[in-house]
Amino acid sequence: MVGRKGMVGRKSMFIGCAAAAALAGAGSAALAQSTITLFGQTYTVQRFDYSNDFQVPNPYGTPATIPFIEAEGTVFRDGKLLLSADDLIDFANAPDNMVIEVNLDGYPGAITGLSYSRTILFSDQFVAGYDLNPTGITVNTGATGTGAGGNLLVQNGGGLIFAFSLQAGSLGQRLNAPSTQNCNLQPNPVLCSIDLTSRNTNAEDIAYFPGSSTLPAAFYVINQDDVAVEVWGVDGGFIRSFPVGNRPGQPQLNAPKGLTFLPESATLPPALRGRGGVFLVAFDDLYPALRAFDAAGNEVALEIMTTDGTATGPSRLDVTGCPRTLFLESLNFDATTGRLFLTNQGSLTFCTYLWVLTPEAAPPSCRADLNNDGELTFDDIQLFVQLYNASDARADFNNDQEWTFDDIQLFIQLYNAGC
Repeated sequence: MVGRKGMVGRKSMFIGCAAAAALAGAGSAALAQSTITLFGQTYTVQRFDYSNDFQVPNPYGTPATIPFIEAEGTVFRDGKLLLSADDLIDFANAPDNMVIEVNLDGYPGAITGLSYSRTILFSDQFVAGYDLNPTGITVNTGATGTGAGGNLLVQNGGGLIFAFSLQAGSLGQRLNAPSTQNCNLQPNPVLCSIDLTSRNTNAEDIAYFPGSSTLPAAFYVINQDDVAVEVWGVDGGFIRSFPVGNRPGQPQLNAPKGLTFLPESATLPPALRGRGGVFLVAFDDLYPALRAFDAAGNEVALEIMTTDGTATGPSRLDVTGCPRTLFLESLNFDATTGRLFLTNQGSLTFCTYLWVLTPEAAPPSCRADLNNDGELTFDDIQLFVQLYNASDARADFNNDQEWTFDDIQLFIQLYNAGC
């Protein structure tokens, strides 16, 4: 959501955006880019243009199809992307208050294009009487709490979260308890909503955290006013918050926009591994950046997304043809392929780009070299014992989220095999 965007007529806004799209070029083919290195991982980059690559059936009637102009939320799910558009778009013949599903053509192989799959939600206050305003979206893959069982969570900019079904073949249905029953008091709760407004009335994005051995499952939500991420229990109770913006001696990052959770996996970038998964925060055009935190709120790594490290420098991602610089609004991660999806917020002056970052094959690593000094010595054995006793993910050598003799045995085998 762009709070500083002026509200002008639908027709004039759409003409401006159409002009920007024309500059960028049309069609479903991706613009190939060489590479980019983020968090120690080199990626091949493809750039797609989601307002030109496909059309969406028009819920307003005429014309029959319209472009998807402004993406606020991004979720990767089952080989497809979910994209949301909030209620501030205000373009002529462009969808707002909508969540759609988009095919990644060619997945899991090379992505060859984007195509429309289905409309999951549409609820405009001027058409349906209900203002959805989906500034952030996530999926609760857990067994308890709001939207449990793989349902969609829609977080609006005002600080409310609603759960919707993701049933294929029809519009999503809002999850509601019987009229005589409070949603929060169901015996086997699939809660229908969470109210954040006691603390957060400018929520930007939401990400589901499945929990760990030390932290419970929760929803992590950006509070843009506080430049922070808030942690809310899946039952709706506030737990804590942590700052994600300014740090002494670091760039002044004041506008967090996108948030996603990257689970611990072999496909994580090297700088982000061994922490039981990390949250990645995207910052907008005021200072384009990606900043990683562990689930406890400790900073892990930072990538400034300009070539010279300044707030207004050239973008590290190709924005050729766009009259404005990089505006990262949302992002997501596919643990199976290691792909990162970075979404630019399309509008009057910000182009409708989606970058797909596919990891390049890395040289085989020496996992038993735990201190990364290029040698296998007693220091690595000593560090393994410390990590094992602390139940650290770096000592879980078989990746079963348990610390047993199997991990010790596998470490010894790798150590003896050498690098």
